[in-house]
Amino acid sequence: MKLAGSVEIGNNTWLGIGGVLSNNIKITSDCKIGAGAVVIRDVEEAGTYVGGPLRRLK
Repeated sequence: MKLAGSVEIGNNTWLGIGGVLSNNIKITSDCKIGAGAVVIRDVEEAGTYVGGPLRRLK
């Protein structure tokens, strides 16, 4: 996982290998961010997220 600048990651959040988080991103608690994900916006709702750009799985 590569983190750029100021990134805040909530408790109990899992980050998959090889992902990229842009500058000034906030990820809430209880999230799973899949391997290789590209996070360009804040993640404000708990859940499982994948892809580039990031999308939530239902």
